[in-house]
Amino acid sequence: MLLSFEVSNFKGIGQPQTLDFIANASTEYEESLVTISESLRINKQLCIIGPNSSGKSHLLESISCFANCIKQVDKIKSAYKPFLLDEKSSNEPTVFTALLFDQKSDCFIEYSFSVFRGAIINEYLSSRDNKKNAKNKSIFTRNKSGLKFSSEYKSTQKLLDESIDIGGLVSNYATSIKVPELKFIHNWATKLLLLTSDVAKSGTKIAEELFNDKEFEESREFLQELILEKSIDIFKNLALPISNISINEGKDGKYYFKIKPSQSESSQIELTLSEAKDYFSSGTYSALSLILLLLMCNLGNTTLLIDEYDGNLHHKLSKAILDFIRLRNEDGKGSITQTVMTTHDIMLVDYGFRRDSILVLKKDNNFSTVIKKISEFSLRKDAKISAKYLSDEFGFLPNIIGKNDV
Repeated sequence: MLLSFEVSNFKGIGQPQTLDFIANASTEYEESLVTISESLRINKQLCIIGPNSSGKSHLLESISCFANCIKQVDKIKSAYKPFLLDEKSSNEPTVFTALLFDQKSDCFIEYSFSVFRGAIINEYLSSRDNKKNAKNKSIFTRNKSGLKFSSEYKSTQKLLDESIDIGGLVSNYATSIKVPELKFIHNWATKLLLLTSDVAKSGTKIAEELFNDKEFEESREFLQELILEKSIDIFKNLALPISNISINEGKDGKYYFKIKPSQSESSQIELTLSEAKDYFSSGTYSALSLILLLLMCNLGNTTLLIDEYDGNLHHKLSKAILDFIRLRNEDGKGSITQTVMTTHDIMLVDYGFRRDSILVLKKDNNFSTVIKKISEFSLRKDAKISAKYLSDEFGFLPNIIGKNDV
């Protein structure tokens, strides 16, 4: 479970900025919280708002980039994307730091690395038990002096000294070395998914490819039953013009999705995914894509980053899909799905979001992204967040020049 993420010198983000799920003492929408300890509660969902070019997409990209580097060593070279509006930044590393909580071992895990022009400059991993007055335990540190593991991992130290190079991370070896905290970090990264408008355009195809992936082989039968059982009710509840979906094995051994649109009983049309894209409106197809991908993510402890999924959806449909996402936040077995979404549909912030779960972004005087929580502002309990935002009481509205200002 992700507690906080800090990034600096990445695309439009210059100085260190932190996204965190940590909740305050407020009693609003407590059903959307996970209790870690008596003094720590975590939001399951975050909503990010702000004008165009404020850095919303860059923030989600930075989290996805961090996870991709952990999963694939070849992603590290392209992870260095410095803030270009400051002369100093091009000579400084991009830095990522994540604080996570492992429910199974009941401990906090902090992992960080810095990358500069394809080379890893710093990397460290530490943990702390979820107990009062527990001390931080360093697992390894890595800097210009080299890589150093704590004494209990001497054999791991020897193995990595011979194999790791400046272009790779220690976390890239998580599946082959016996460091539980690294395995947890790697598992978290593999279950992080970034959904963008581009993904929405081809989301059904991605869902089909995932369904055929070898990693899903053991759970394929379960997923097929889940999709066939749940999707019809979901389409009906969302008033989408889709009556059925089927998954059939082709002669080539691959599985293919077929979509049946709502129609007269005499017609038996079934559409392939490419045909469905041409047949349905962009809003219906985007909703279909998102639902299929969310059903595919029903594997527990997933982190979903959703970048403006509601761009071409009606407000009521956006709310209905948000309800669906919230229902999938827990699987009833203790697994939690966390969601971070960006939106320009400002009315959504009034729909079940705690004030400490709403982040607003803007650019500072140096055109670098700044993150603020709505809970940092002094507001009445009955204040409507969307109205306050649109009246520019937070000072985050875009400054658009009208014809009368010219």
